[in-house]
Amino acid sequence: MQITREQVESLWYTPKKNAELQKELGVSVYGLWMLKKKFGLPHRPCGTPYTDDPDEKTIAALCLAAQAKWTPAERERRRVGGAGGVTMRKFRLAAH
Repeated sequence: MQITREQVESLWYTPKKNAELQKELGVSVYGLWMLKKKFGLPHRPCGTPYTDDPDEKTIAALCLAAQAKWTPAERERRRVGGAGGVTMRKFRLAAH
């Protein structure tokens, strides 16, 4: 039995897990990947999809909470233009 694009797409855009799609279509993991490739289907998200992106205020609060856990050494390492500075190397070009 040949699997049609319509059969795959009717399942592809659902929240079902890949294992469920494999079972319903009667294919292996590799078989499902081949169908994806054959029909040019997009990547299916894993796990629970995100409902909304956080706003800037929420992102700022999460950043501050993460940074509060940094040690002074970690803070310095992550600082842009930190104590390490920039090292310029000298190169000599050979004429041919």
